[in-house]
Amino acid sequence: MLSFLHQFIPIGLLFLFLSYRNEFVDFSQTPWGKIFAVCMILLYTHMDKAFGLLVCSLVILYYQSEWVETFLNMKKVEEWEDEIMKKKQPEEQKVDYLDIDHPQSSVAQNEFREKHCKNGTLKYKNMDVKTDMTSHVFPEVKFNADKCNVCSPNCNFSIIESKFKAENKVKSKCSTNM
Repeated sequence: MLSFLHQFIPIGLLFLFLSYRNEFVDFSQTPWGKIFAVCMILLYTHMDKAFGLLVCSLVILYYQSEWVETFLNMKKVEEWEDEIMKKKQPEEQKVDYLDIDHPQSSVAQNEFREKHCKNGTLKYKNMDVKTDMTSHVFPEVKFNADKCNVCSPNCNFSIIESKFKAENKVKSKCSTNM
């Protein structure tokens, strides 16, 4: 009976390790798991000192090696597939543009002109902005045709709505207006 137990224990442990990897590793890290490992060493040492030494070295190797951590951190196949699929399909950022014919667009254009135009000249930090530099200084402005003076009512341009709304949310409100 004892020899059957000596032969069955390694097979059973290997089966448990391969079938229930996470639970096996979790159990081996508990005090009961460590007591079980010590009992295994004592059992095989009682049978034969060479077997006891072999089991002792295997237990030490198991607890000291980094592959136990690797088993704990291994991902399932589904997790790898999900991660690969996420990399293949980059998220598209949707930015809404206001059309020039849309009534909100003219309101946004007028509001932009009130904030940034003085005497028909586009200003940024009290400096004149040239027509060529408008898109660089104000990235929310998108010209529908050729570049033109945005302060002129004849200029066709759109304003990126999301940037415009975000700018209004970020700006502090005056306490006298509340």
